Amino acid sequence: MLKHKETVFIVFLAVIVFGIFSQTLKYELVWDDAEYLQNDAPFFAGHAAWESFRLGFFVEGGEALARSYYYRPVVIASFMLERSLWGLKPWSMRLVNVILFALALVALYRFLLRQSEKPYFAEIATLLFALNPLNVDNIVWIVGRCDLLLLLWGALAFLALARYADRPKASRWILSTAAFALGVFSKESFVFFLPALLVYEFVRRKRLTAAYHLGNLGVAAAFFLLKNGVLGIGSPALHFLPGLGKNVPKILASAGYYARSIFLPVAADRFLPDAELATPEYFYLGIGLALFLTILIVFSFRNKSLALPTALMAGFVAGALGLAFARFISYPLYARYMMIPALGATWLIVHALGRLKEWLRFVAAFGILLLFIPSVVLRALDYRTNLEFFQKAESDFPEEGYLSYQVAAAYHAKTDYLNTELALQRAMRRPLDIKIVVSARLLMAQVEFNRADYPKSRRWVESLGDLPPEAFNRFLRFQAVHQTALIAVSEGDAAAAEGYFRDNIDKYPERWDSYRELAHLYLGREEWDKAEEVEKMMKDRFGKIVDLEAARVREEFRTLSEAEKADFYSRHRNYARAIEILRGLPSPAPEEEIGLVRLLFRAGREFEARETIDRIAKNRPGNVKAWNAVGMLYLREFLRVEDALACFRESLRSDRNQPEVAGLAVQLSGYLRTAQPLTPPPRQSPRH
Repeated sequence: MLKHKETVFIVFLAVIVFGIFSQTLKYELVWDDAEYLQNDAPFFAGHAAWESFRLGFFVEGGEALARSYYYRPVVIASFMLERSLWGLKPWSMRLVNVILFALALVALYRFLLRQSEKPYFAEIATLLFALNPLNVDNIVWIVGRCDLLLLLWGALAFLALARYADRPKASRWILSTAAFALGVFSKESFVFFLPALLVYEFVRRKRLTAAYHLGNLGVAAAFFLLKNGVLGIGSPALHFLPGLGKNVPKILASAGYYARSIFLPVAADRFLPDAELATPEYFYLGIGLALFLTILIVFSFRNKSLALPTALMAGFVAGALGLAFARFISYPLYARYMMIPALGATWLIVHALGRLKEWLRFVAAFGILLLFIPSVVLRALDYRTNLEFFQKAESDFPEEGYLSYQVAAAYHAKTDYLNTELALQRAMRRPLDIKIVVSARLLMAQVEFNRADYPKSRRWVESLGDLPPEAFNRFLRFQAVHQTALIAVSEGDAAAAEGYFRDNIDKYPERWDSYRELAHLYLGREEWDKAEEVEKMMKDRFGKIVDLEAARVREEFRTLSEAEKADFYSRHRNYARAIEILRGLPSPAPEEEIGLVRLLFRAGREFEARETIDRIAKNRPGNVKAWNAVGMLYLREFLRVEDALACFRESLRSDRNQPEVAGLAVQLSGYLRTAQPLTPPPRQSPRH
């Protein structure tokens, strides 16, 4: 039973945790959150939670049914359960993360209460760990749920083992093994708890329960066998450098980065690119951490109270060092992997504070909290938007091309295409992984597509043919064909577009983008039966998330006016039919003339669009509204800065008293001075 003091502390802890992290519930999906939950989530629709045991977690490139290096069925099941209960929403998924963290802290607190008789040891240790800045990433980053579940099941496994040590009953170590199993199936690195569990029981009982530890080993072995069977791979291969003389310095430097993250979390870089690792600072910090852990291990033989925190630190640091040689992660060195070592360090620090007088102990703990809390708040603010997250990362590592690419992708998601292009210019002039080269070229193809420069968009896609096959995963191949299909449908080649979409559906049935675009293609051409066929295919595969109702659209179409039909055709990319309707209007209004220009550009008929603009200018000489409207059309919809600037200058010649237009003209002039336009590389002989 909980004592009154313990209940009060748990309530206080919950208020602190929810108070600090409640601000994050309204934040956007960030980085892998968006890739996993937007790209893979449709695949999970209609699946029962138990089916998570036959799925890979966080599939490479965001494409379900392709190659995954992770097998985390408990995490997948949690998202499936959320989808079935209230849907996958950023605020609710983060709320679940906060709840899981709070539950883990309660279990940890209950465990720590049994570990020391010093007053307030458990309270101070739990509070300092709860507000450690390293935990922010695992809480606010939604797919950090893996680590929150690792913490929760780990705390429960140790709590059950502690109860078993106090009063040996088989049911208690069985509960610990059950928690161990849930932990391993939540995240592979849970196996790093194995030596710590062994050390803890031996220190507490001076003996080991063979059935318990063999049971944990059996669970771990079963997990990896099942993972290999489901994913078709074992543990991912590590790529060591040639020669021991290169590997040892990298291991020590990686350990140095983790040492800084553990003992100076307020200044820890969220992740570290390989290029930043080769500094004397990290190398010597790594040597220091190795010596520190060695000394701790030696002292643990004399002072048994140091054994478990030392085992937690050493086990998880050693495990994380192996990932420094992995190539399937964007940044193998990530501070959030140090959550458990940070717990061990907190334990050791609070243990050392126990030597102080009580009032000094509270002052020291309060001082640490004063350092931690502002860092937690500021670190969480980086997650407000995907754009802010990567802008902060790019400012920390300005030479890292991958981060510039991610900034470009974030701008593109916000339809800020000019800044997309500027960020891509930075990215493509820096070293990039070959798969990011593919992604960057595809993003440039999308930028040119948005500009309605279809020939250049097509050339960017075709330039992918010069890259080696290993540069592509399923998702990138899908995107290349999908972009080609969008170009075809915009240019009016419906038959070619239909073929591309159908081909993608056959090869990548898990991607719903092609289904949706194919349905729009049929709707825009009044091929209602085909649209209904695609709708049925989508609903059979993706279930409730499909909101298309072709029959209803068909009925509503019959009631539309001519102008409304033009808008309908435009929305479904049948630009030729929309142009035909607008040109048939007896006396088009100015906005309809601008609409015609828009459609001509979208149809790839640039010459006719410019002729129409010239006619508008000739019919309305000196009309600043007309020039400004055309200028904004060029700028906002087609990213044609030079054309937009020419229109605004023409407007200012007629009326200089337009401060907003003048300011915009200055901004565009500055953009043109700084921009370094990218062009598709010349085509080589095809490789695939």
